[in-house]
Amino acid sequence: MLLGIAMVSTAVFLFYALFYPLSFVAPEFVFGGPSTALSYLCPPERANALLLNGGTVVSLVIAAPFVEEVLCRGFMLGRLAAKWGRRTAVISSSMVFALLHQDVLGAFVFGVFACLGYFRFQSLAAPIILHAANNLVVYFRRYLVPRAA
Repeated sequence: MLLGIAMVSTAVFLFYALFYPLSFVAPEFVFGGPSTALSYLCPPERANALLLNGGTVVSLVIAAPFVEEVLCRGFMLGRLAAKWGRRTAVISSSMVFALLHQDVLGAFVFGVFACLGYFRFQSLAAPIILHAANNLVVYFRRYLVPRAA
């Protein structure tokens, strides 16, 4: 449990240690979202280059689901369920998961479903696949579907 708290605390600290000073130097990069961040990495005419999209897909659809599910479901959920019961474990690990995301309520609900998938199949594969599929849908919706002006 202490290892999990230390890992989350370190991640949050490092996030703010990097982005808080960066917000003074390049606020558009920090607050502008991924499309603005891409313009810092390459000229706007190449912002949708295959390499950059590939990196985004790998981080969003493979790395993030794996790391978050191992932390929240693999590490926390089992230990909390053994100590306090499944209900408390589901709520607690889903809350930690939600605090790592912008849409806290949506991430909390998603976390509950991921916990149910973990308990149903007794494997991390189910929540990882569910999380990867969800992030892939979000990626296509957010970055590839043109927005109405």
